[in-house]
Amino acid sequence: MGHVVVEFREARIVLIDDKTQGPNKDLNGEYFVLGIEDGLHTFSLQGGNCTPPSQDVVVRYTSAQAPLHVIFT
Repeated sequence: MGHVVVEFREARIVLIDDKTQGPNKDLNGEYFVLGIEDGLHTFSLQGGNCTPPSQDVVVRYTSAQAPLHVIFT
């Protein structure tokens, strides 16, 4: 199992492979660690207006304590 944190300046719904995964942040602004299968995945944020619009990322060799960070600006 892979673990990722999707970073963006505001809370947004995360889409992984076009499937809703929930918000990237909690009500206190802390990032959630999302659990997904290892492998190649396409990440995007609901609502658009971010750069890049989507990212293809290989997830592997992660843990809940050391997740992969996928960053949008």
